[in-house]
Amino acid sequence: MEIGLIVFDFDGTLFDTKKDIAASVNAALTKYGFEPVDEETIWRYTGDGTEVLLTRILKDNKTPIFKEALNYTLAYYSLNFANFTQPIDDVVDFIDKFKEKKKVILSNKNVAIINKILSKFNLSHEFQAVYGKESFPKSKPDPYPLLEIMKEFKVPKKNTIFIGDSIN
Repeated sequence: MEIGLIVFDFDGTLFDTKKDIAASVNAALTKYGFEPVDEETIWRYTGDGTEVLLTRILKDNKTPIFKEALNYTLAYYSLNFANFTQPIDDVVDFIDKFKEKKKVILSNKNVAIINKILSKFNLSHEFQAVYGKESFPKSKPDPYPLLEIMKEFKVPKKNTIFIGDSIN
């Protein structure tokens, strides 16, 4: 099988963003009178976007305070997205081994933040495209974004690899 396209998830696959995400969530929880949550619990709930993450923690997304906490989390993270974030061990070497292949990122994170992190670590040039939560009408784990990316790059399923950190 000839690999034509490698699609990477971002959080937990290319970068360890756990501490910055947890700090953002806990800043909002504390501000709005909730108890902070341990980093591992937050990480277990990560992967489907910030709104789903907070819904899983607070168990209710219908109250006005939920929207405020969500907005605060997003605002805090937009200013503190790379305080502790680092590339996953050996990921830079792994990417370099496939420098001749088309590589893209598909994440539920905001594209602008992904690009800022890539830039901080001088990795922007390694990817032909970056897709985030705002790039498609549906998000991972729905297959729609991945299928659209394969169409855009004209690479069939059999020649596409998706690399992530969960079984979704």
